[in-house]
Amino acid sequence: MKWLLNLGAECRQNLLSGSFYTQLAAAEHPDDVRGWVRQLYYQSSDFTAALAMRYTICRDFRYQSCLAQHATEEPQHPRTSDNVVTI
Repeated sequence: MKWLLNLGAECRQNLLSGSFYTQLAAAEHPDDVRGWVRQLYYQSSDFTAALAMRYTICRDFRYQSCLAQHATEEPQHPRTSDNVVTI
């Protein structure tokens, strides 16, 4: 299990040192990240469908129930004006 934790830490460090997070940390104005927000908004709108697809194609019964549970919980997240981004 230690190898998995080490791999996760390595992947996290690779992500955080990549161009996305480097540029995000340097952003000083909303226009600096507006293009990313638009892309991430549409990716997140398809997230529930992606979770359902992961459940469908997963052949390992150990993970199917976790993926199914996550997919059924996703639509319950609030969709209020507080978390809507205007682009």
